[in-house]
Amino acid sequence: MSELDGFYWKRMWAEQDKTIFNITPCFNDFEKHFAQFLDQAYNITKFVKLAETYTKFSIEYCKVYTYLYMC
Repeated sequence: MSELDGFYWKRMWAEQDKTIFNITPCFNDFEKHFAQFLDQAYNITKFVKLAETYTKFSIEYCKVYTYLYMC
C-alpha cells in the first residue's frame, strides 16, 4: 500500500472505517450511500471502491428503473 501513487479526486467522496484506503471516491449519491451501507454492515470487514479511470476496471450496476447506469 505504501508504494501506491497518490490519488487525486475532486468529486464527491466519503470517509469510512472499513475501507482499505482513507476515503472512498464516489461518482454520485448512490455510490456514497452504498459505501456508508458497507461501512455499517456487520458482515463486511473491508471494502474498496476502485476508480476505473485509474484501474481500468468497472462493474455496471442497475438503477431502480432497471436500465444500466453509467457514470
